[in-house]
Amino acid sequence: MNAVAENEYVSWLRGFGAGLRRPQAIVAISAHWQSRDLRVTAREHAGQVYDFLGFPRELYEVQYSPPGHPALAERVAGLSGAALDQVRELDHGVWSVLLHLFPGAGIPVVQLSMPLRVPPQRHFEIGASLRPLLSEDVLILGSGNIVHNLSMIDFGYEGPTPHDYAQNFDRWFVEALESGQPERLLNYEEAPDWRRAVPTTEHYLPALYILGLMGSERKARPIYRGFQNRSISMTCFEVAGEPEPSQD
Repeated sequence: MNAVAENEYVSWLRGFGAGLRRPQAIVAISAHWQSRDLRVTAREHAGQVYDFLGFPRELYEVQYSPPGHPALAERVAGLSGAALDQVRELDHGVWSVLLHLFPGAGIPVVQLSMPLRVPPQRHFEIGASLRPLLSEDVLILGSGNIVHNLSMIDFGYEGPTPHDYAQNFDRWFVEALESGQPERLLNYEEAPDWRRAVPTTEHYLPALYILGLMGSERKARPIYRGFQNRSISMTCFEVAGEPEPSQD
């Protein structure tokens, strides 16, 4: 619902986007595209899919369909080993964020899937393979949630206070992030309350791709902290620093 909502997170997201330098293109990784093998969208027009049911009509009327970027898709495929996908369109994990960050849908976007049944280290390594793109004016976006437990969500609660387990896990994540040891975050099962914070992994995994971008010269830092409906962490972080030379 953040696509059509007016709340603190959406307000922050718009302001953050307004302050970003406009990239030439975007590579997005979303919680909502898992596939048997690694794939990347290669359409001329990225398209848009409404991959959800039972929500208010206004959500299905949101339009955000940016251009695709077949040449970038081939570049991503060459770096990561992904197969080109000519059919897949952008899911709501991508467009519901980008419509606030970059209104107008003018920036080309490709989406990278997350392969199923691979260990956390593999997701981290795929993210690391994309580091050269950061020197090519490409923004890499991971869309998920550090804590995501729909079974304990409180749709009637709009305040800022999360469940204790959600706060504990989110705090652990941020502390590990700020320590400069991203490898700790691969072992999320060592964190407090992880079973309730990460009952399924698809919303946690996009963070590992972004952590993989760090390398030795880049730092990660939280840029937004907050929760929605007690059991959803909206914590956001960025990886920034001196770019590494592009390598073919």
